[in-house]
Amino acid sequence: MRRSVGGSDSAERSDANTLWQKILKGVQTRVSDRTFRTWFQNTRGLEIQGHRLLVSVPNEFFREWLGEHFSDLIRDVLADLQTPLEVEYVVNGSPTAKRSPRVLTFHPASRIQRRFIFSNFVVGNHNQLAYSAAIAVARDPLTPLYNPLLFFGRSGLGKSHLLHAIGNYILENFPHLRIFYTPAENLMNELISALRNDQMADFRRKFRSLDVLLIDDIQFLRNKNMLQEELVYTLNFLQSMNKRIVLTSDRHPRDIPTLSPSLVSRLQGGLIIEIGPPDLEARIEILRVKAEEVGLRLSRKVLLYIAERVRDNIRELEGCINRLKAAQTLLRKELTFETVREILEEFVRESPPPSPDDVIRMASRVFRVRVRDLVGKRRHAPIVRARHAVAYILHSILGYSLEEVGRHLGKRDHSTILNSVRKAQALLQRQETFREQVGKIQDLLGLR
Repeated sequence: MRRSVGGSDSAERSDANTLWQKILKGVQTRVSDRTFRTWFQNTRGLEIQGHRLLVSVPNEFFREWLGEHFSDLIRDVLADLQTPLEVEYVVNGSPTAKRSPRVLTFHPASRIQRRFIFSNFVVGNHNQLAYSAAIAVARDPLTPLYNPLLFFGRSGLGKSHLLHAIGNYILENFPHLRIFYTPAENLMNELISALRNDQMADFRRKFRSLDVLLIDDIQFLRNKNMLQEELVYTLNFLQSMNKRIVLTSDRHPRDIPTLSPSLVSRLQGGLIIEIGPPDLEARIEILRVKAEEVGLRLSRKVLLYIAERVRDNIRELEGCINRLKAAQTLLRKELTFETVREILEEFVRESPPPSPDDVIRMASRVFRVRVRDLVGKRRHAPIVRARHAVAYILHSILGYSLEEVGRHLGKRDHSTILNSVRKAQALLQRQETFREQVGKIQDLLGLR
């Protein structure tokens, strides 16, 4: 039953979509253009039932996301409009709309996390290539280009986000494709179960009937020789049928101990892309986007304060935002700069991290080489190792972009620094002296 919301203009305000458009005008002043276009542009008011305003959204993911992340914002706008209604989101105009059966035909919907999509992935210099490759694969999943595709990098840099985003895009746009996401550890458990129950034929049939296979954290395959062998056979079969494989790892496959040469070779036959740590501007943008998603408006000064002190990974940045949101909601605290410092004192260091010059000076001291040689062109072995150590610490530990590291190390280019970081990673694994020297630099700089 329809009802008016009162006032002299009751005929107009009883129209659900007219009311929703008024609400959207209030929303638009409180969020960025990007957020508004992503989450609100494709919605419309349907009907007013009692104290509920029904609003149509494109799919189940939108319904859950809007309800979880924008409820407080919508209530504030309704209060400004003096409109005593609750908003209820419905999928394509139907309150009882179900998730498409295709999601459940082969795998549980929870396998692919619906909150990880391309529109809320922050792109910067550190992940531009990975993002572009992920988009290309998602838009044309059965092309042989970039197959297999593997993203690698330290924990918390967005590898899994891209993997799930590919899955969500394919589910939305290619409903006929059979897609499966699994962490590598779960894959191992499935193999063990198949062996125990004499179901290896079913195990192989399951994975070789797929159109798209997404595997997270393949570093957990080390020492799992039988699973590696099965995976090689599966990858070979899927590739021969032009099916899509996307994987993630915490390091380059060649640097994973006991990964079989045949599996490494198969992965290197595709496209392998490193996702590095975000630089300062990227961290600020990540914080801004995460804050908007939970309805926080933070000043540039606050964003800069957090970004300068939290460099390790994106999850820590998101953790800061969640802590601030909880303080605002539960403790009713106004988020001034001083309040933010108080709330986040356990998350961030009050003293700024060491600068690139600090790292270079300390490396010259530990390796006993001159600073001018370290940033110069000399190729003497101790100087080169010190250069590798500086590149590794600045890029992999402090989160400077490859370009930034290159500028501080004698204006070297991106590829030279990337090569230096990789050589440092290899030395850390096999050379105890180098490992001790890098550790000493970290200790002297207070980095561990």
